[in-house]
Amino acid sequence: MEREVLVLATGGTIAMRGPRAVPSAGPSELLDAAGLKGVESRELLGVPGAHMGLEDALLVAGTAAREAAAGKGVVVTHGTDTLEETAMLCDLMHDGEAPVVFTGAIRPASAPGADGPANLIDAVAVAGAGQAAGLGCVVVFA
Repeated sequence: MEREVLVLATGGTIAMRGPRAVPSAGPSELLDAAGLKGVESRELLGVPGAHMGLEDALLVAGTAAREAAAGKGVVVTHGTDTLEETAMLCDLMHDGEAPVVFTGAIRPASAPGADGPANLIDAVAVAGAGQAAGLGCVVVFA
């Protein structure tokens, strides 16, 4: 990695566990499942994507934009129902060189073949890559 990366967790399917699939995996659990060591993380929210309201989206986008303006590559784990709306809002608010990368999952973290770990590995790689400078806000998925 060429740039320090911060993972901001907001909930969504990528963090869901159990038979009822409720958000319960925090950012350190997501990083552990992906085998990612030494990546800074913070939990902002713990909601399904469908429950992401405007206030929540503004919190996520504003936080990601501020952290990226400080030079960190930022990864936002997000529910897929509203991922693109929050990513677009973030792109409008972010004007720095460091990338902001949104990712999520289709299968809950506790499901066989969960896609979240692979998506998170790819998102962290993009957020930390020098070649991603100036891209703004992007979505890395599948």
